[in-house]
Amino acid sequence: MLKVIDKIVADKPTGAHRAKENLSRLFKWAIVREHIERNSAQYIELPKVKSKQRLSSRHLIIAMLELSKERPKLKFRLGFPQSSENPLN
Repeated sequence: MLKVIDKIVADKPTGAHRAKENLSRLFKWAIVREHIERNSAQYIELPKVKSKQRLSSRHLIIAMLELSKERPKLKFRLGFPQSSENPLN
């Protein structure tokens, strides 16, 4: 189990935290049904993951307005910039 978690940590640290949470849920389910006696996932230590810095809604709207002034051909749909020159749009 630790080898699998270590591999996930190397590739995607956030994914390792989710994997540990899912394992913990599985072990808790098994404890309630008396298949096992303890939650082995609680002993797994993972590195801390830095939280992503996000803009507040107000700052995001201001940034989008400024960008639209700089690049008038850029269209925003559902919060994602899409260029009118893009053939996939």
